[in-house]
Amino acid sequence: RGPGETQLETDRRLLRERIKSIHKRLEKVRQSRAQNRQARQKAALPSVSLVGYTNAGKS
Repeated sequence: RGPGETQLETDRRLLRERIKSIHKRLEKVRQSRAQNRQARQKAALPSVSLVGYTNAGKS
């Protein structure tokens, strides 16, 4: 950033900024998944699972 900043300090600062942005994105994903989970629970639709061999015509 400034003329007195070493490469190590620059790298550390950039890594901190990158980690911070990744944490923000992760938090957005967590919130989105929580909202989807709540919406599914409020819908009160039963869960259904189909079990069978691959290519056994389960559709």
